[in-house]
Amino acid sequence: LAEDVRLALDAAGMFTWESDLRAGTIRWSANAAALLGLPGDALPATAAGSLDFLAADEAARLKAELAAVFARGGSHYRA
Repeated sequence: LAEDVRLALDAAGMFTWESDLRAGTIRWSANAAALLGLPGDALPATAAGSLDFLAADEAARLKAELAAVFARGGSHYRA
């Protein structure tokens, strides 16, 4: 992230993540673990593992939305 974005996220108490769902990877911003109250190595290293942070109904909804994106040949999903 650009330094100004990182500073804004820190000031707002927010973090970011980016998933490549086809590859199954996820990248977290440097402040994510601290804001979640976790040690850095506790963040999931895979996109599928990140669903553990969601309530079961939200995880199911997200899986359905992603399946619809992939079914129509899409490659991006933003929420």
